[in-house]
Amino acid sequence: MKPTSRAQGSGIFLVNKLRQVEKWAHRSKLPLNAQQREQYVICRYIDRPLLIGGKKLDLRIYVLVTSFRPMRVWLSSLGFARFCNEKYSADAHELGNMMMHLTNVAIQKNADEYNDQHGSNWSIENLRFYLEQTRGKPATDKCFEDIKNILYISLKSV
Repeated sequence: MKPTSRAQGSGIFLVNKLRQVEKWAHRSKLPLNAQQREQYVICRYIDRPLLIGGKKLDLRIYVLVTSFRPMRVWLSSLGFARFCNEKYSADAHELGNMMMHLTNVAIQKNADEYNDQHGSNWSIENLRFYLEQTRGKPATDKCFEDIKNILYISLKSV
């Protein structure tokens, strides 16, 4: 669950049962006025993520949309991958370990292993090179083509 009006990993938490969301809603004593309630995005967690060195990552990809009709989209090559500093575990007892689950710099910079030089980030080019070496060029090309398709579908939905 992620609050829509916060940043830097603040307020994000993981649940593995709908009942936990119900308990949270009752405990938080949400105000009756819907405009005062904090809104959350709830999404399914990827329970078998791609791991590199046993660690989770996410991608920051920058896209410029100059037109929706016709669709004109520019994809920047300056994106990057952000890594967690702790190795991932799917163990339910680790759901509260944000160092393992969230890649936000505001969270990861508190880890002993955090590198101030590169911020536990890889450029998209370095990620692509790693994937080509470990998964092969065809699989890597398909992965990046799938990412472009997801971006396109997301923008079409807007």
